[in-house]
Formats: sequence, C-alpha cells, structure tokens
Amino acid sequence: MGQRWFEAASKAEPKVKDAARGMRERAIKEEARVHNISSQTLTRAILALNFAREFQDRHQVDLTKMALNTVEDIKKWASYDVAGAKAVAERVVTDKLSVRAVRSLEQKARDPQSIDLPDRLAPSVTTELLVEDINQKYPDDRYIRIVPSEDAPSADYCLYDDQTKNKIFIRVFSDYSRDEVTRRKLVNELVLALAIRDYFGSVVIYVESQSTYRIANEWLLYRHRSYDVRVPPIRQISIEMQPCISTTKSL
Repeated sequence: MGQRWFEAASKAEPKVKDAARGMRERAIKEEARVHNISSQTLTRAILALNFAREFQDRHQVDLTKMALNTVEDIKKWASYDVAGAKAVAERVVTDKLSVRAVRSLEQKARDPQSIDLPDRLAPSVTTELLVEDINQKYPDDRYIRIVPSEDAPSADYCLYDDQTKNKIFIRVFSDYSRDEVTRRKLVNELVLALAIRDYFGSVVIYVESQSTYRIANEWLLYRHRSYDVRVPPIRQISIEMQPCISTTKSL
C-alpha cells in the first residue's frame, strides 16, 4: 500500500469517528470502497495513524511517510521497548531501512535467544551505600523490614509501610556490557515490576546509570498513559539512582 495508507486514514478517520454507535463498521466499509482498499486495511491504517500522531508528539519522529507494515512493527516494538522503537524509527528516517529490515530487527528484539547475554557489569555501588540510602529514604519509625511470603515475588529488600499498610518491594538493577542487552533486561525488569505492583505492592528499582534511569522512566510513562489507568495511585513504580561512588567502569 506504500504511503497511501496515511492519506486514506486521514480522510476516513473523522468520518468513522463521527459515525453513530453501531454504524462504524458500515462507515469503515463505505470509506474503504472510496479509497479502493479492504475494510481490514483501512482499520489497520486508522490505528496506525493514531499511533503515529501520539509517537510524533512524544518523540518528534514522523512515521506517516513510512510503510504501513513498518509503522505497525514500530507500534509493536513500542509496546515493550519505547527507546528501541524510537531508535529504529529514527534509523528508518536516516538510513531508509526497508520493511523487511525493520521486521527482522523487531523479531530479534523480542527473541531472548537472539543475543548472547554476557555477565552483568560490576555494580557501581557497595551494599553498605545502598542500605544507607534506603534507610534514609525509608526510616524505620515508619517502614518495617519484612521477609516476603513464599508466594510473593523476589526482592532485594522488602518493606512494610506502617501508615499506608502497603508493601514496598525494592529491587536493584545493574547494567550489562552491551546497551541492547541492558535495554532488553531492563524491559523484563519493568514488566515484572508492573506485575508486582498490580498484585503485591509498590516497587522501587535502583538503577546505576543516567541512561538506564531515563529509559526506564520513559517506558513507564508511555505504558502508564497507554494502559495502566485502572491501577490505584497508592501503588506506584519509582526509579531511583543508586548512590554514587567515584569509580569508572570500562565497557
């Protein structure tokens, strides 16, 4: 369909949106005939258009000149790795990546076997510094150190908030020697954090680099706006920087 999807979706979307309830399927069929495409393709195009608008507002990357399949693959990528989706979208613009190339990259990003996982880099923080930071932020006159029950998720530290009666699961995330592995493992960590928050309590993730901090918060912001409108505000996921020590890591 090339880039015709954008023109068709832009013209059809307002009419479909304004159609009376129960009449949208008919409106899609009528607009599909006007643009000489199938109803299914027009529906895909409208969904891609809405995503492209949102993506451009947040990341200043224009997807509307890309092929429909490419936009759909970037949308899929953004559902689990916003930073990765933005990076590949920028490459489509600058390097003219093909539809097949983007599809291949997205499939590799989802495949945990596609990259050999190296050991983590040595953490840039000692246990003593981290414990000191936790004690300062979560004083024992309010927060009680507890041992999670057997059916609870694992955590480096688990606290009980005596005021809110809410559990707080504190996890420590260390970077890996390759950026793409760090990003993938971070997304896994954040997905787990969403599950912990939904079923057990609040989550605090300590990260060790500014880039990981930025990616984590960007991913959570996108995820929250898109999906997590039902979660009680008392249960949150927060990203904290690990306390610094004056060492330099070699990658």
